[in-house]
Amino acid sequence: MASTRPALMFLAIAACNREPSLASRAAELGLWVPPEPGLTIVEEQRPTEQLTIVSAKSAGRSARLYIWALADAGAAAEELSAQQAMLRSVFEPRLPPYPEFLTRESACPEPFKPRERPHPLGRAALLYAGERLGFGVCADELVRYRAEVVFLQCPGGRHAFRLEQFVAPDAPWSDLTTFTDAIHCSRG
Repeated sequence: MASTRPALMFLAIAACNREPSLASRAAELGLWVPPEPGLTIVEEQRPTEQLTIVSAKSAGRSARLYIWALADAGAAAEELSAQQAMLRSVFEPRLPPYPEFLTRESACPEPFKPRERPHPLGRAALLYAGERLGFGVCADELVRYRAEVVFLQCPGGRHAFRLEQFVAPDAPWSDLTTFTDAIHCSRG
């Protein structure tokens, strides 16, 4: 009778050598994210005790998943509300900081403002991003990516999620929405 030990060792080594993916990291927290081919984790940061930021890349997509581990579902909902308000504030009209120009308000033109849409687990916004994956670009020459930011919380969950994803500026918006519309809770 042949031994299965070499085959089992091969499978264990293959599992250890597999690069961690955004989908596998999200699954650990009860969130199902589509297993985009090659969307592997390139960096994981923990700036605070409650916040973890996971960055992932593939050939055609970059993503950042912000994960807040909070005391309860109410705190998670409050965090998501604050995050949404922060994103909206980037695009609100502002007065310049110079007294001589107090009558001249600056604002982002309408085509560059986020287009909000519902998501079964929260809210989403389609918008543009600059070279360093930052939001608030308000001119064609600054646009380097099409982006979507999705604010997610599983029902009753104490985790709040903010998923940012980026694709080429000429990619269809559906490349973003199809990916995020498939996200759902895998627990409970």
